[in-house]
Amino acid sequence: MARWMWCWLRGVDLGELVHRSRAIEAALAPALRVASIVDALQYEDSRDLAGDEDGTEKPQGEDAPPSAHVKRAGPDLRALRL
Repeated sequence: MARWMWCWLRGVDLGELVHRSRAIEAALAPALRVASIVDALQYEDSRDLAGDEDGTEKPQGEDAPPSAHVKRAGPDLRALRL
């Protein structure tokens, strides 16, 4: 049976967040293992890197900039040109 647990750590010091996440991982092992870690950040006054506030002002359709999300890039993606 698969077991899932989501954990959201927030803080200013990224080094401290790494130490906290490792402590949580150690405390929950071997019952649970880390499947994925997603880092996020705050930019300027709570804007994303495209300059949109909280990601809520995302342009739609033709106004949207081209983008891609690549997870676990393998050899097939080396020839990909954006």
